[in-house]
Amino acid sequence: QARAINDAGQVAGTSYDAGGNPHATLWNGTTPTDLGTNTTAYGLNNAGQVVGQNIANGSAVLWTGATATTLAQYGVACSINNAGQVVGGLDLPQRGFLSNGTTTTDLSTLYSADAINNRGWIVGQNLSGDLALWEDGKTIDLSAQFPGLVPGTLGLIPTGINDNGWIVATAEVDSPTGIQSPQYQAFLLKPVPLPGAAWLLVSALGGFAALARQRRRDDA
Repeated sequence: QARAINDAGQVAGTSYDAGGNPHATLWNGTTPTDLGTNTTAYGLNNAGQVVGQNIANGSAVLWTGATATTLAQYGVACSINNAGQVVGGLDLPQRGFLSNGTTTTDLSTLYSADAINNRGWIVGQNLSGDLALWEDGKTIDLSAQFPGLVPGTLGLIPTGINDNGWIVATAEVDSPTGIQSPQYQAFLLKPVPLPGAAWLLVSALGGFAALARQRRRDDA
């Protein structure tokens, strides 16, 4: 499972041995570096630092080369930027966290911290489970900017944010008639500055129409 790639073409993810045990892995071309048994990797920066989890003891981990650093005793590290800032989720309590590799800070206003960009902006979910942006110590509820995103949407789970502030997220949506399994939709959310307000242009990747276009026409 490939999870992340950096500008040098290194890839981080998880491989499995013959016994089915997961190994966090860093690939340089076709050459893999095994970061340990019963580990998973989720994020990677341009310095080749990898973040993920030690499944054996449930800890959030940062790998620099072959050296593993525990960032939180119970949690998972999800994303790392080029400054070495790491975000993820704590299990006790269930909160997002921000770490510089040595000091880990509980982000008490976030239920989860899922991704961080090179400007230090963090996207996750607030304590109500809504999409939120953390910037310079302030938490912004983004869900209020697009109520009723798509009929049947049950919540947006962010997976990434770039340096322009564009966010990718996944939402569970109503299943078509006759289909019992959960259905998911991918979304791209772009900040769109308008007079007197901050908006998000919402694009449903894979078929749904972007409601932000209609809302802008209504306000014209």
